Amino acid sequence: MSLVATTTAGAAESYKKAQAENNFAAIPTGNYEVTVAKGEVIEFAKQGKYVGMKALNVQLRVIESSAVGAKRVFFLKVPLFDKFLPTAKNPDGAPNFTYFSFFGSVGATDDQLESGQLPSLKDILGKPLVAKINYFPIGSKDQEFHTNKDTGEDEAWNEVSSVWLSTGASAEGAREVKGDPWASSTPAAAPAAPAAAAPAIDPWAPQAPAPVAAAAPEPAPVAAASAAPAAEVPTDPWTPAAEDVDFANVVAAGAGKTFE
Repeated sequence: MSLVATTTAGAAESYKKAQAENNFAAIPTGNYEVTVAKGEVIEFAKQGKYVGMKALNVQLRVIESSAVGAKRVFFLKVPLFDKFLPTAKNPDGAPNFTYFSFFGSVGATDDQLESGQLPSLKDILGKPLVAKINYFPIGSKDQEFHTNKDTGEDEAWNEVSSVWLSTGASAEGAREVKGDPWASSTPAAAPAAPAAAAPAIDPWAPQAPAPVAAAAPEPAPVAAASAAPAAEVPTDPWTPAAEDVDFANVVAAGAGKTFE
């Protein structure tokens, strides 16, 4: 029996307009702030050994303030069991990291994770998380599941690989996006060696004398001004008077004579 739907006039045109206004192209790989928008319990698998086991199909919506992919919706299937069934490679079964990372991020305690008595769906809705969203180009593995049903053309696609609780707050009020805690990381570079502390000074130790500043050079002597030539000193500073000279001549003329 065919399905019957209730339709409205112009619905097809409205859909085409809405499709033109929204960009559904795959977004680059990165960590995106999201909120839990919806969730419903579904079958984990339709066939195989997991038939009968359940999963929570979670709708994650990128926050409106995101520079890329704002309000875009992505889905994450969270298995409702903590361990995968045994295999030849893992005879004890491998831990289900998606189970622990998702429910731990939305507030489940260790006791709840171990007992399986998880928070209710109403307590999960609206929770702010960070999702690692991966980009897969055309031609990647599983391409057959990502073909446009309307055009029949292959498309690139996104998948959510993990989620975790964001911590801190940015200056703009949005939650700070941290790195993926489940991703392997390269060893951190060794921290730089701290600078050596200056040696303590022993106040009792003999101290070297403080260096004495070199004395300024003596100014070059100024040549003395040339002295005026000294006055000539006569050999005989006494000059006889004229009458003395005359008397001496008389005496010399009368030498050997007797005067009365």
